[in-house]
Amino acid sequence: MRQKVTMLHWFKHRRRKRWLAAPFPSAWQAVLEQNVALLSRLSREQRAKLFGLVRVMVLEKTWVGCGGLEMTDTVRITIAAQAGILVLGIEPPYYFDRASTIYVYPGAYVHPPQLQQGDLVVDEQAAISGESWPDGRLVFSWDDVLHDARGLHAGRNVVYHEFAHHLDALDGSADGTPPFTHREQARRWNEVALGEYRRLVESSRREEATLLDHYGASNEAEFFAVATELFFTRPAAMQRRHAELYTLLEDFYQQDPRVWFPDERVAPSARRRKPHASPLPRGEPTATDHAEVSARQSVIAARLDPQSADAFFTRGVTYANHGSFKRAVRAFSEAIKIDSQDGEAYHQRAIAELHLGRADEALADCNRAMQYGFDEAAVYRTRGRAYAAREQFDHALADFDRALAEDNLDADAWFQRGQVLAVRGKTGEAIQAYDRAIGISPAWGEVYLARADAHRLLGHHEQSRADRDEALRCDPQLAHRARAPHS
Repeated sequence: MRQKVTMLHWFKHRRRKRWLAAPFPSAWQAVLEQNVALLSRLSREQRAKLFGLVRVMVLEKTWVGCGGLEMTDTVRITIAAQAGILVLGIEPPYYFDRASTIYVYPGAYVHPPQLQQGDLVVDEQAAISGESWPDGRLVFSWDDVLHDARGLHAGRNVVYHEFAHHLDALDGSADGTPPFTHREQARRWNEVALGEYRRLVESSRREEATLLDHYGASNEAEFFAVATELFFTRPAAMQRRHAELYTLLEDFYQQDPRVWFPDERVAPSARRRKPHASPLPRGEPTATDHAEVSARQSVIAARLDPQSADAFFTRGVTYANHGSFKRAVRAFSEAIKIDSQDGEAYHQRAIAELHLGRADEALADCNRAMQYGFDEAAVYRTRGRAYAAREQFDHALADFDRALAEDNLDADAWFQRGQVLAVRGKTGEAIQAYDRAIGISPAWGEVYLARADAHRLLGHHEQSRADRDEALRCDPQLAHRARAPHS
């Protein structure tokens, strides 16, 4: 038996060596450059190692499209790259050997009782974006994967989260204690992480704002996965606020992600409810009945009292995700009737009102959100949009600047700031703001299109043409808005 295992390892090593010796496909690299925003921040050596990790994972794992999703290299490469980022510091390279099959749905998916998809059988009814199974199977929502990979979203990445669960289970138990090499590290983890976990549980019960997502208070396994997401997306903030925990994760993953975010600033976090339905691309409304079904499923999945404020809030977010903004406003209004001091509900209602062109109502709701303590950077960004819609541009710029002072990686705030500067005729400053937005979200077609218009106004026709082409490559649906530049 020992000889059989040794021969199997030898054949696998020889096969991988042959794969890694071949040039990395240019088409695959193009996918990574478009879909994985962090790629541009890696060193040359890290990029080369990541390419090898991607190649092996794509070729060795079994990839299954579910729920009508067509499995493509784009899906495989995007997921494999984010998994590979977790283990860039590990030597010799680790290829997630125990991850057997990766299932991918188009969006957030629901498991009715005893649903079977191929050989994947589950009993729990829930709308979810990712899962990690003890036998090495992982499941993802493609909408969530792509959204997280392209945006560098603070504290959120479903691939990091589920592969962290997979790593946690390598020692035989997904108990929230990662498989450290040395016993002293494991002892120290149990001492530090247990204290951090208990503090997060207490903060969650009191609904206090925390840098770590409250979902990590569910159990110690979820705490490790949430801590991993924060470690790779907000490393500087985590190191400042949770230094010992950060050092332990640095020891485990053998890397320091702070080098990838040199301009990161600590942004105040707030209580976040987590409806399971994933956000849809802008400008893509769905049928009303689909939104209604998704809203009901989200409430069921979260196990909420259907008449509670949280249930109405969850429905509101789900309606908004499906482009049903009038229903979203009504749902948030019901939540506010039950809890008149729910600042987060006021903020979400303001966002929906902006989509409906109701700038006055949105402005009032943003002020109420701040009045009741929900004054994170996102509220300033939303209020800035409301001021801009009212053509109160000085107030708008002040709010965007306040949002960026608290979260310098807010691509939307940079974009909105650029839009206001462009309207005011400050085209050069607008281009600088668009540059910052693109640096954070390099696959956001709408920003390229705005920058193309700005370059055109300055007579930079070559740059305008290049930005217009990039906008259409990122989002072909922008074709009806793209103006051909002068030759």
